[in-house]
Amino acid sequence: QIQKSIIILSKYDELKTFESFKFKKYAQFTRAIYSGGAVFDFPSSMDKSISNKEYIHTIKSIDKKVFSDDRFEYISKAVMKKSSLLFSTTVGYQHTYPLDKSTIKISPFLMIDEFSSDAEKFIRGLIYHRGLKKLISYIPKNIPSITALYEKYKFKFDGEYYLMYKNEKPNINIEAIYGI
Repeated sequence: QIQKSIIILSKYDELKTFESFKFKKYAQFTRAIYSGGAVFDFPSSMDKSISNKEYIHTIKSIDKKVFSDDRFEYISKAVMKKSSLLFSTTVGYQHTYPLDKSTIKISPFLMIDEFSSDAEKFIRGLIYHRGLKKLISYIPKNIPSITALYEKYKFKFDGEYYLMYKNEKPNINIEAIYGI
């Protein structure tokens, strides 16, 4: 009998602990950190272009394409909060929420288009709306276009993290994960 996958993000120094519980490595990630500062012009036309009113359909379809699973209940009940900021278009979505008064978490940030100008609009919109705070995300370590996007907006990288799974190996499109 196949059991549903359990997926976690582990710090490097937690690997042995999770492996002792039969978790396996799926992909390596790094933490991207924006320490606040430059807030630039963000035209209302650009803001409107990433404010898709059909975001529920977008989240459901894109998340399923990336994770090969229906995670909408988890996203809408466990991840989304009253303080969430959500951007979406037909090719991706970005969700952010405060971890505390000074830190914003980018998760999930998914794009089904290899590199879309929408991903850049999402980052610009996020910095415009929340850029005076510390922004953090976990990005795939070996996807140059994703790393380049974060570098362009002065994010710094640190830490070694692993997306891990237990039970059946999931089918995840790592190239579409711009932040977890």
